[in-house]
Amino acid sequence: MNNWKQKSSWLAVAGASLVLAACGGDSSSSDGLSLKPLAYNGVETPASITDNNYEAIAEETHNVVLAMLAGNDLQQFGAGPMGPMSVSKAVADIQAAALAAPAPTGEASGGEEWSSTERVVLDGECGGTVESEFTETEKSTYSEDFRSESSGVSGEDFSVEMSAVFRDYCTYMDDDVTEIVINGKSSGGFSNSEKEDYAAQTRTADGQGKVSGKLSVLVDGEKFTVETASSSRYHADRTKVAIGEDSYRYEYNPDTFIDETYAVVQVSGSGVAGKYTYNETCEVDPEDLSDIDCTDSTVINAGGLNYKIEGGIYSGSINATIYLPEYGSVGVSHAGSVPALCDDYSGFGSGGLSINSGDVTISYSGCAAEPVVTRGGVSEVMVR
Repeated sequence: MNNWKQKSSWLAVAGASLVLAACGGDSSSSDGLSLKPLAYNGVETPASITDNNYEAIAEETHNVVLAMLAGNDLQQFGAGPMGPMSVSKAVADIQAAALAAPAPTGEASGGEEWSSTERVVLDGECGGTVESEFTETEKSTYSEDFRSESSGVSGEDFSVEMSAVFRDYCTYMDDDVTEIVINGKSSGGFSNSEKEDYAAQTRTADGQGKVSGKLSVLVDGEKFTVETASSSRYHADRTKVAIGEDSYRYEYNPDTFIDETYAVVQVSGSGVAGKYTYNETCEVDPEDLSDIDCTDSTVINAGGLNYKIEGGIYSGSINATIYLPEYGSVGVSHAGSVPALCDDYSGFGSGGLSINSGDVTISYSGCAAEPVVTRGGVSEVMVR
């Protein structure tokens, strides 16, 4: 029932999950994470912008956008300028590559368990090594009449434990020039179980796991510590339903469906610190039980406060909803060009932001100049 292509997709998810996603707990997949997720506990309703609060709303919006762009679009690991979170992006790519090294490819015959361990050593582009280890276990089970189209039960359990140890592992950042040297360890694992009941015409899938790492990273003479922890949980019960004379589909049970992902990244060192929590939650589409809808959000700590972000804040485009703890949600987009980061990440040198479709705008005219906030034709210099 399960095939290696499917297993490879689990490996890819688990590897990338060192910063983006992987596996989890019981009622909440964030349970037990070694690095605790940030939580947004502020106002959830739309903000009411007035003459008395628009400057404060503008300042907080500026802080969030600055933190996200300086964080190198952590949500999607998009390309961006060098900075503290560029380090975590590079580390994430390397961790994923280390954990995605070829895993054992055996198959268990019916009713038997199969297990194998493989170690792979990868050389760095400019020195050092990373050693990856995988232990894969697989068990296939079925009833005597499982080959019948009308009866029988078949199933498969599959799990992988994995680790990556970095020893002065040297490679290059996205610019192909800046060296990054890594030491430390990442580890984790996941499990996947599937069962099909031909008589009941049902399919059940269950998966969970966790991945974490703490690495010392040296970038162009600057030392950072990058900590990552991620967790996700999946469960789906599906039933075969006829949708025509000769056609059918499998529909999810929305009451038992679970698909949650959490990931936490924390970077510190060289006078900077950043912490982000990413989560994705999927639910069954109530209008189409064969489909699921997913929503994702990021919680970021900026200026000592936790903010929730839905949508995208990227170096090429900004279109997001930002939740401000005291005021509630505001819609934010770039006005004209996307704000351009200053070299020291202290602010923006050009571009602008629009809040709630232009109700408030922020314009940037140079790294040495303070941002200008405008509402109702009245402009004020932002005091930070």
